[in-house]
Amino acid sequence: MLDNIDQNPSKYIKHISISRRPEFTPLGKWFEDVKLDINPELVAVIGNRGMGKSALLDSISLAGNSGQPIKELSFLKRFRAARGKLAESFEIDLQFHDIDNIEPLPLSSNFDPTKKIMVKHLPQHFIEVICNEANEEFEIEIERVVFSHVPEDKRLNCENLSDLIDYKSEPLDQRILDHRAEISLINEKIGSLEEDLSEHHSLHLTNELTQSKSDLRQMWLLRPQIPIAPKSSNPKLDQKIVKLREDITNQKALKLTKEKRIVELRSNVESAKRISALLDKLERDYSRLASEYSEDFSKVQLLFNDVVKLKINRTPIIDCEKVIEGELVTLKSDLDVDLPKSLAAELAKNRTQLREDEAELSAPLQLYQAARKRHTEFKEKVRQLIGDEVTSQTIKYLQKQKEFLEKVAPKEIAVLQQTRQKKTEELFTLLSQHTDLLKELYTPVQAFIEKHPPKDSEFRVSFNATLEADKFENKFSRFITFNKAGTFYGKEQAHKRIVNMLHDIDFNDWNSVALFLKTIDQAMHEDQRPEKNNESRLIKDQLRPEKSSSDLYDFLYGLQFVGYKHNLTMGGRPLNQLSPGEKGALLLVFYLLIDQSDCPLLIDQPEENLDNQSVYRVLVPFIREARRRRQVILVTHNPNIAVVAAAEQIIFCEMDKSDGNLLKYISGSLENPEMNQYALDVLEGTRPAFGNRDFKYEISLKPG
Repeated sequence: MLDNIDQNPSKYIKHISISRRPEFTPLGKWFEDVKLDINPELVAVIGNRGMGKSALLDSISLAGNSGQPIKELSFLKRFRAARGKLAESFEIDLQFHDIDNIEPLPLSSNFDPTKKIMVKHLPQHFIEVICNEANEEFEIEIERVVFSHVPEDKRLNCENLSDLIDYKSEPLDQRILDHRAEISLINEKIGSLEEDLSEHHSLHLTNELTQSKSDLRQMWLLRPQIPIAPKSSNPKLDQKIVKLREDITNQKALKLTKEKRIVELRSNVESAKRISALLDKLERDYSRLASEYSEDFSKVQLLFNDVVKLKINRTPIIDCEKVIEGELVTLKSDLDVDLPKSLAAELAKNRTQLREDEAELSAPLQLYQAARKRHTEFKEKVRQLIGDEVTSQTIKYLQKQKEFLEKVAPKEIAVLQQTRQKKTEELFTLLSQHTDLLKELYTPVQAFIEKHPPKDSEFRVSFNATLEADKFENKFSRFITFNKAGTFYGKEQAHKRIVNMLHDIDFNDWNSVALFLKTIDQAMHEDQRPEKNNESRLIKDQLRPEKSSSDLYDFLYGLQFVGYKHNLTMGGRPLNQLSPGEKGALLLVFYLLIDQSDCPLLIDQPEENLDNQSVYRVLVPFIREARRRRQVILVTHNPNIAVVAAAEQIIFCEMDKSDGNLLKYISGSLENPEMNQYALDVLEGTRPAFGNRDFKYEISLKPG
């Protein structure tokens, strides 16, 4: 211990003085020249309730800048709120073994977050409060202790375990995001194909095709006939009309071609804009990454620009945009009927001329030309109805779609599903690497625990990291609705089915996860309720209005419900199975045994929420272990802690309320007869009470 003090004198309290400040005259005496030398190992502060034990620890906590908020310090909270500026009237002088001693501090002071924390303080009820199920402080405290075992050179300038995990996970998280984005694109295609392959869509397509063919047959039955051409009285006019009709037909075809080209070019313009936007994004991402990783490159004496080069040549895309815009201007001019000599203007002119010339024909010829016109219009309607493979709602288009869905789509969707399965497996491997990272961070603390195992296996602590389904049912229910026909119809029935599906699934094993995904997927496509005989169901019909099948697939195959979790167990039981009292015991194990911090540890009534047997079997051995490497000051009412743990120093506290609430602190070793008597009276309830219990136990142990 002397070596420890020599090496770390600022880690051991040497002396405590609490006194009235000369310029104040408080109501009551309270602290009057309290002076205590403090043993560097285990100090037990004892006394009856309300006699000043917490007053002493709270004062040390304040002077040692423990960081505990005043509201957690039961004595100082009341003392500062009392009339007469009581807290301001007294000051504490806390001296460590080093020469850089702390200046006296008024008890009305606050903790200074800019200064070093000199002591660790667990106030009365602190453990009980943070072990409450709704309190996140418990896991924060556990993580702090775990982080204390991470070697300094592996902390990477991070201040806590969460920051270190986030920092080391960053490259992995980006790869996970990229994989999920790739899976999402596949899901969009699968979702679209599945909807096209649905019975409803197939029937709709068949009906449309049947109707179009029926329309074609009806049109053919009612096709206009062309009568025999009457003899012309003006052959020259006839030739002119024939020529005009040919020109108009050619001009209409050319106009249609140009209109289609404009649609194509406008699409090209949007593509060019998307490319330009992509180039802008690449430049922004490059600048962002250069800034984001500059510190990392600097640490290895490199420059980001020397390793990563980005060369963007915008000239080709700019030239392409100019060509497209130029062609669009020309085409639009050609289709502008108000521009002389344009295609649209010439077409309008020819149509006007044709009407005028046809008006000069004889009555029989006019009837003949009208019949030819009707026949031409009929052929155009037939052509439009038959259409081609790219014009929607035409017969050829519908036939092509039907052929695609019957012969190509099933194979295509099978390939996409195989690709998705492979990508999801890769994603699972990446998620598993998170657990490997956590296990790596837990290795030092686990090794320490293995070297210092508790005598009772019930309190053996173990760390592990696993993948788990994180609130799957809750998240799944955000996509589906329970009042639509399907496997998950009815909330209670759905809950039972989901629980059964999750049963025995090991989310750390890919084959098990793949089986779970297959089970859920199949349940969404087939109605597995007993009376429904696996009837086919559309996923979209079972979803909430704002959700799509690809959204659900992203959730499932993007493994958005799988989370990595660091598991802490005590006696083989996970945290969520421990009672608040057992959590308290676990936390004390952490502070006393596992915490690498070596500053003085102050604990107000560590036995709270623990039975005497647990105090003796668990707490006492850990207190003995802790005192070897740090100074421990405990307030206790339990003889096992003060006596059996062999406190080197006993501080007896009492308050004389008749003398201005004067607090007295008497210090000495347990071997000192006076201190021995104090300990016997306070901890055992006096010698007669102790002897009576001992006598009773002897009787119960006698045979017969």
